[in-house]
Amino acid sequence: MVYMLCADGLEECEALITLDMLRRAGIDVKTVSLSEKKIKGAHGIDFDADVMNSDITVSDIANAECVMLPGGGVGTQTLSKSADVAEYLKAANEKGIIIAAICAAPSVLGINGLLNGKCATCYPGFEKYLDGCRYTGESVTVCGNIITAKGMGCAIEFSHAITEALKDKPTADRILEEIMYARV
Repeated sequence: MVYMLCADGLEECEALITLDMLRRAGIDVKTVSLSEKKIKGAHGIDFDADVMNSDITVSDIANAECVMLPGGGVGTQTLSKSADVAEYLKAANEKGIIIAAICAAPSVLGINGLLNGKCATCYPGFEKYLDGCRYTGESVTVCGNIITAKGMGCAIEFSHAITEALKDKPTADRILEEIMYARV
């Protein structure tokens, strides 16, 4: 199970492209709203969450395969202020579960001390929140159980990296072929 932690003001494509590609790969993903059932995107694209934050526990997260955080400035601020998100990330990291964050959301990992001694990337300007890590500036960086990406334009590659980590490279590559993604 992948839990995608969603907050109002998220970058819709970072959430929905990742959700779509992981589900195409046969990965069970649940979108989790931190507030209302309807998640309000930063650009006026709203969607309903699969579950509410109150429906899951730290134990659910500790038994997951992956926790994913979409970015977006306002959404990331909400994620970074949530005590539940901090607990979820700590539990996931302690178990070595894949933690994936894109755009501004890797800052939540840094703020919660999950990037010490790791490599990571993020949306330019958020490097200052990546405490204890080596900033790569890459489109996507995989470092142990942490997968980070720069922003919306990297969502397909980000999804590919998560799929490869949770399934395998042939499955991840097959999804790219199915969506007619041409690597540059």
